[in-house]
Amino acid sequence: MVEYSNIDIKDLACFVCQLLKDNEIDAVLVGGACVSIYSQNRYQSYDLDFATYEELKHIEKVLDKIGFKKLQAI
Repeated sequence: MVEYSNIDIKDLACFVCQLLKDNEIDAVLVGGACVSIYSQNRYQSYDLDFATYEELKHIEKVLDKIGFKKLQAI
C-alpha cells in the first residue's frame, strides 16, 4: 500500500488524475488544491476536489484499487 501522507498535493493530484484517465474517467482538479499548487503552497488545501460527469460508483471502484475509501457521514 502506498503511503499517501508523504506525497505533496501536486504529485498526488497528478497520480489520481492519471489513474482516473487510465480508467477512462474524465475529471478536472478544482478548488483549494488548485490554489495550493499555483501558489507554491502559500495557501494550503488538504484535499483534492475533482469535477466529473462520471458516475460515483465507477469512480469509487477505481479509487478503491489504491486504498481510497468514501467517508461516511457521522
